[in-house]
Amino acid sequence: MEAIKDTIELIKEDVTCEYLKVFHFEKELNNYKSNIVCCEFKNQEDLRKNWQEIMKNVSFYIQAKLSKIIELYNIYILFFAKEIDHEVMYKIEQDKYSSRKIIVQREMPEEEEELKKMVNEIIFEFRIEISEENLKLEDWLKNYNEEIYDFVKGAQDNTVELEDVMNILK
Repeated sequence: MEAIKDTIELIKEDVTCEYLKVFHFEKELNNYKSNIVCCEFKNQEDLRKNWQEIMKNVSFYIQAKLSKIIELYNIYILFFAKEIDHEVMYKIEQDKYSSRKIIVQREMPEEEEELKKMVNEIIFEFRIEISEENLKLEDWLKNYNEEIYDFVKGAQDNTVELEDVMNILK
């Protein structure tokens, strides 16, 4: 992941708050790049008043210069602020214009390397936990719907009528 410094002041353009810390990174992926902008606000009110301006600047100064379609859809803005209420978070994260927006309820790391690590964990690392249990289909079905389980178990050697199954599912 590479830090891009020449866009920082452009991203901050027309933002009206006393404190705003911004980083811009490009991450090389499989034949394309992903752009990640990290912005830290001191409080929820500054974030609420300025997130759209940041988004517009990212759209104008970063997204407009991209040529690969896949890169247009791989722009992320991470907004850092300590306490954000659910309503503000929902409004920002559900906005579909220009980029994917993610709220991180904590201070942005001071060190660039620590921030890169955090960005990787939030956006690019997938953790899949593999269960040590070998759950059989029979056990899963019994836990999911015991009535269907009993029906299937009782019908193993007989023909099952679709109508009977439908009646159970109602």
